[in-house]
Amino acid sequence: MKTYISLFTIIIFISCSAPSNKQEPANTDATSHASQSATSNTYLSRVFAQGILDNTIQPSDNNETFACLDSIDDDNANTRQFYFQVYRVIAQKSDGALSEVVGSYTKSYMQLFPQEALNYYKTFDEKEKNLFIDNLAYEFYASGSDYEQDIQHYFSEIEKICKECMTDNTMLDIKKQITAKAAAMNQ
Repeated sequence: MKTYISLFTIIIFISCSAPSNKQEPANTDATSHASQSATSNTYLSRVFAQGILDNTIQPSDNNETFACLDSIDDDNANTRQFYFQVYRVIAQKSDGALSEVVGSYTKSYMQLFPQEALNYYKTFDEKEKNLFIDNLAYEFYASGSDYEQDIQHYFSEIEKICKECMTDNTMLDIKKQITAKAAAMNQ
């Protein structure tokens, strides 16, 4: 029932925001149209994301899910905070093609916002920690036979952003686990 309500809400929103047949004045600013379109897209993305959180929308390998995942790298901390919760649900429910791309978002997020990623990681239960490590390890395994060098470079880049992160035992353990799991995948 919730799925139908969410879909109904999206359909109503799209219908209400659809362009009318009215003639617009010739001097309408194109920038305002782009801004309105971006606002509509942001709203639709937020509605879709909330549906994932409410378990009324199943994440899949579609543009809407990818837009949610893209948002964990947003410059706005509030946006990242909301969409990181969506990312967590997506990561746990992903399978097939979607699960193959979740790791790239995990890797990017941790490199751009290492302290945030570390803080979240510390709150995960064991199952979610393992999933986080598996997603990262797969990304390095998939990068080729130089995965150890890639891991070293990755964490060197993190250290440039957050020196304190690389002195945290949890981050050092993450690095160790990623290296071990990537090695196991490589055999």
